Amino acid sequence: MHASLAEAINWADNLQDVGRVAAAEYAAGRGAFQRRAHLVALSFAFLWEYAEFVRRWATWARQQADAWSQAAAQDEVFRRALRGGPILPP
Repeated sequence: MHASLAEAINWADNLQDVGRVAAAEYAAGRGAFQRRAHLVALSFAFLWEYAEFVRRWATWARQQADAWSQAAAQDEVFRRALRGGPILPP
């Protein structure tokens, strides 16, 4: 499990590394589809935030696994969901 979670964090880091290159190109006015930068920005924002979420989730999951009291951890996840709030800490 730890290897899979580490790979998820690595994936998020790599996606954002590629994103930084693209962001620099668009910011400099040289993006691949510069005329559509306003549209590209929408999908860029989704992918960037998705990578942030994957990293946050994998980090949280690794912490949970390291200090697991399985029943207590599961109960808290379900209670948070029933309250309608976020499950992961910020």
